[in-house]
Amino acid sequence: MGRGSGARTASRTSIQISFYYKGVRCRERLKLLPSKANLRYVENLKGEIENAIAKGTFNYAETFPNSTKATMFPTVAGDIIPVKQAIETWLKGIEPQVERSTFIDYRNIVRNHLIPAFGDLKLSELTRTHVKDWAADKDASRKRIANILSPLRQMLSDAVDAEQIAKNPLHGWTYRKRDPVKVRDDVDPFTLEEQTAIIANLPDQAASFFQFAFWNGVTLTGCVASFGYAAPR
Repeated sequence: MGRGSGARTASRTSIQISFYYKGVRCRERLKLLPSKANLRYVENLKGEIENAIAKGTFNYAETFPNSTKATMFPTVAGDIIPVKQAIETWLKGIEPQVERSTFIDYRNIVRNHLIPAFGDLKLSELTRTHVKDWAADKDASRKRIANILSPLRQMLSDAVDAEQIAKNPLHGWTYRKRDPVKVRDDVDPFTLEEQTAIIANLPDQAASFFQFAFWNGVTLTGCVASFGYAAPR
């Protein structure tokens, strides 16, 4: 394309687009064959970007998600602030506001659980799914998990108030630990031989009833009560 078009061939398989954003000359490569049609497409894309910049709606990270330059232009502070930094700053801020024992508990939780699990994520990258997956792998009670997540909830709430992130991913959500299925092991049914022996030693009417009960799940207690027999020991 012509000089100043903002679109030029960068290689056999890519086109470079260039534009100014916040006073910075930005150049990005798009994986497109440098055909006339594709060069025209990129030139039009530059026009759309410049319109979005003028309207204040341009999002660098969304338009060029793989760009290293995107970190220069965060939409919100949470796009570049790691969870580790945010929660350590929060921890320092609450120290004079809470009891010493409470602060020590929070500090231990932050250092031993939250930073190892989520510290490397950016604030805006942390999702409810991250926390759900972490909680599902913890061998701890629901109360213990709730206690561990309490400082994280508070930090995220404060981050929303400070406009570092748009929303708290844990707002309105509570982890519910599923209790393991209890296996009943107190059922001791009669074997076929035992059923045959019982029936053989009963009067005809009772034998017919017990045979029906064995095949249809009626309890032995119910059968015994129906005929007035004493339960066998």
